[in-house]
Amino acid sequence: MKIFYGSLIGLLWIAWFIYWRVAARNVKAVRRQETRRSRAPHIVALLAAVAMLVYPDKPGGWMFVQFISRTFVTIGSELACS
Repeated sequence: MKIFYGSLIGLLWIAWFIYWRVAARNVKAVRRQETRRSRAPHIVALLAAVAMLVYPDKPGGWMFVQFISRTFVTIGSELACS
């Protein structure tokens, strides 16, 4: 069943990409373009999201490093946010 849902999600992404490409045809040309510097944070966030989707169960690595110690304050803030 997990393979089915994984394939379904992949197919939905492909369908969305095809729709996006078709909808982007015959539109006006861009007047001004975003600079690379202002676009970089969006690209970095997108690449991080892709890495998390592609390797969700990969043990170790940078996604599993605890960078905030588990103190009373962090546990309290987690409970308050949930």
